[in-house]
Amino acid sequence: MKKTLFFSFGLCFLCANHSFNLLAQEYKSFDLNKYYTPDIVRNGLSLSGSSNGKLDNQTDESQQGEFNANLNVQLYSYLSTRKLVRSISTTMNLSGNTDSEKTLSTGLNSKSSNFNSRFGFNTNYKLYNPQNKFISLGGALSSWYDSGSSNRTDTLEHSDTGNRKYIGANADLYVGAGIGRIENVTEARQALFLIDVFSKNNILSRDLTYNEIWNLAQEMSRIKNKRFLDSRLHLMSEISHVDSFLTANNLITKPDALYFTNLYDIWLYGDAFQRLSGQSIELRLNPDFDVRSFNSKYDNTIDGVYNYSSENNNFRANYSFSLLYQYEKVINQEWQKSANASININLINLNNEQTYSNNNINKMSTKEDIASLSGAYSSGYYPNTRTNIDANINQVLSSSFYNTRTRNGVIETNDQRSLISDTYLEVGTYYYFSPQLRLSASANISNHYFTNDITNSTLQQNRLIGNYSIGLSYSFF
Repeated sequence: MKKTLFFSFGLCFLCANHSFNLLAQEYKSFDLNKYYTPDIVRNGLSLSGSSNGKLDNQTDESQQGEFNANLNVQLYSYLSTRKLVRSISTTMNLSGNTDSEKTLSTGLNSKSSNFNSRFGFNTNYKLYNPQNKFISLGGALSSWYDSGSSNRTDTLEHSDTGNRKYIGANADLYVGAGIGRIENVTEARQALFLIDVFSKNNILSRDLTYNEIWNLAQEMSRIKNKRFLDSRLHLMSEISHVDSFLTANNLITKPDALYFTNLYDIWLYGDAFQRLSGQSIELRLNPDFDVRSFNSKYDNTIDGVYNYSSENNNFRANYSFSLLYQYEKVINQEWQKSANASININLINLNNEQTYSNNNINKMSTKEDIASLSGAYSSGYYPNTRTNIDANINQVLSSSFYNTRTRNGVIETNDQRSLISDTYLEVGTYYYFSPQLRLSASANISNHYFTNDITNSTLQQNRLIGNYSIGLSYSFF
């Protein structure tokens, strides 16, 4: 009887253990590299502003006032389908302030005002065919205008005034063609975290199939990209949506406190580390134009007659030709590796003109060609929702191989070929051993090498920098 009982118990234990191992193996076999996000559309428009001021009036002594205000507008639109990935964003910022002060005992009055404006527009398009060949185009447009003035007068009507204006615009455009696609598989990894914790706590009523895991990840991707104006309502909607999916598919044994606490925990922390998959190579042309002007004028008759004015105008054109490569690989559910490389050629033209109050004019134009090669490799370990170990290395080589400068009509040719090398290595971790014990640590080392002439090595510089930090936290009770 006892032998039969022990045999039955052992058989049940082996069956249960075998079933759990099959379940874990099935979830481990889910290939994150084959996952892709569903069609996503997201739009948003936000407006914010603020103002503050101050008034300080002391009888027979001084009067002081201050006023500040700013306005911010942000518009964005994001679309992701199998044929098109598009993003559009627009930002505008306006701010200004005024100050005034009057000192009765000395008779000095001063006023100043400043106004600042910024406008930015950014768009990116990628059009794909069924073979993941793509055409990319887009860029960024920005402009800015800053102005300021100040005025100080005394009882003899002497004045000290200053005015300045700074205006500029930039157009950074690109067009390219390539093959390949990088997919964000973070939600799929989060879905596996959720299934794993449900399995360990006997919350699942049955095993999920490959398609059910896929569909759960797709639902999680869709709900995250819905627009909500209140983060609290957004979280409630997300949890309700995932709960409805799990309940409708009869995957939950009992929707009790254990179920919801685990659901909330994985939803809040399961996507803390981004996971990517895929590779792409692209040939890109990138023209970049920048124009800016700065004007200032200063008149002072309080401390003696003094006048000064200047005007500085700059125009820069940079034509960049690049070959870009990106590689992302999910080794397994815990390990990730990434690599990227680029070859760039930049043709730069710079024109500068400075005009001073004595009518002196200084003109300078520069032409420079720069070739650069960069590469990076990183590896990450993400065993759970709170622990990560990351290591990466980055190397950049650049050389200026032609440089001609014209200063006030005189040509200055520089045949020197400079070389710059930057190497960077970094390792970091946040290791969650237990609710009591946690470790955070990071270390990096960088090396900068420069020579202004490869052939003669007339000027060389080599700089090595290292940093580290480590922290350990333990809670006794």
